[in-house]
Amino acid sequence: MSDLLIQGKDFFLTFVLGILAGFVFHYYQFTITRIRVSKYPLYVLDFFIWIVMICLVFLAMLWINQGEMRLYVLIALVLGLFVYYYYFLKPLKAFVETTTNTVLKGVRLLVNSLKKLGGLVKRIFKKLWVFKQKPPPPSDDEG
Repeated sequence: MSDLLIQGKDFFLTFVLGILAGFVFHYYQFTITRIRVSKYPLYVLDFFIWIVMICLVFLAMLWINQGEMRLYVLIALVLGLFVYYYYFLKPLKAFVETTTNTVLKGVRLLVNSLKKLGGLVKRIFKKLWVFKQKPPPPSDDEG
């Protein structure tokens, strides 16, 4: 394959990666506003989303062009982000909202189920503990 075709393929795949990164940030921003995270946990979540995004982009860049960072690759990534925010943000808004609400309901259901299960396990262990306790041995003075 000629160098120009390879560079075109790299540019296009990195452009698509930028669009996907834009979607991830859109989903993250909507989720954060939906759950109303306070100031300091938001700093921690922002830090982790950046770490995750850096790792994903790095791994994708390794797959796309063996990790070569050229100016046209960076331009394609940023261009993909802009294209997402200008052309895909509004059409995908309903999808992101529906998906976020469904995921949050699922997480709440899971957390509530785990709390109930934890309470049930705790009650079972308390009952078992009461039955397994042995009376103290008789003292030598009583016998």
